[in-house]
Amino acid sequence: MPVSAPVLSAAPKGSLVDFRLTPAEIAGRVEETIRKERELLDEVAQEESPMLANVIAPLGHFSASLAVEGGVASLLGSVAVDEEARGAGNQAKKLKADFEIERTMREDVYKVVRAVYDNKDEMDKLDPEDRRLVEKMELKHRRAGLLLSSEKREQLRDIKKRESVLEVDFRKCINDEDARLLFSRDELEGLPEDYFNGRETEDHDGEAKYVVTSKYPDYIPLMKYAKRESTRKAMLIADENRCPDNIPRLQELVKLRLEQAQLLGYNTYSEYALEVLMAKTPQAALDMEEDLLAR
Repeated sequence: MPVSAPVLSAAPKGSLVDFRLTPAEIAGRVEETIRKERELLDEVAQEESPMLANVIAPLGHFSASLAVEGGVASLLGSVAVDEEARGAGNQAKKLKADFEIERTMREDVYKVVRAVYDNKDEMDKLDPEDRRLVEKMELKHRRAGLLLSSEKREQLRDIKKRESVLEVDFRKCINDEDARLLFSRDELEGLPEDYFNGRETEDHDGEAKYVVTSKYPDYIPLMKYAKRESTRKAMLIADENRCPDNIPRLQELVKLRLEQAQLLGYNTYSEYALEVLMAKTPQAALDMEEDLLAR
């Protein structure tokens, strides 16, 4: 597919996002959004009277815009048929991830966010939703290491950038995996007729066998409807053994996440991750599981 060709032929009717993007446009739109937000960050950091309206609201607005553009890029990096488009989507995803690190670790921006957070008179006037927005934004910057020494912040920045690379490469490996299994019609007993419509076949010892991949459109119906245990088992094993190159990535990522959490003062990465979730603590999550098991 040439660079100028659209990745998708048409945007869904009524969609807020135009998915008809060329590979060049995928990264370009993320880059443009980052450029605009970087300008905004520079402006916000100069505010002499930080308030919800001139600091928190514009930061929240542009954060949402970046999330949309990054989401489109991430989606196309996973599902675009064209390999060049997938590559552009993954590259744009890396750009967004790197900028997220830069954005949340800007000390000058955190100072004005913190000024709003510490302004009791201002906070008391806010409704619960706006107050929550301020609290979440302050916490996000603090969890990014803004209270650490400059030396530890640089160490944390390097860790997070490496994590970002590993995470994108991990997902890319999964998306690009092309495991192919061959099954006879009998081995696929139970699958609906439309599962076979247009499906590729290969000759195997004089018998036509259907090509099945570990991609979700093939995997999920087979695991749900195939009657033969041996067929489901073969598919499960193939799926669980995808991308052996991801094993060292995962091992490194686990190590880096522990280093990240401990730099920020947490004992484990689970403590860090759960702090902003409903459970709040690892012990609360374990208690919930124990409670469910006892029922």
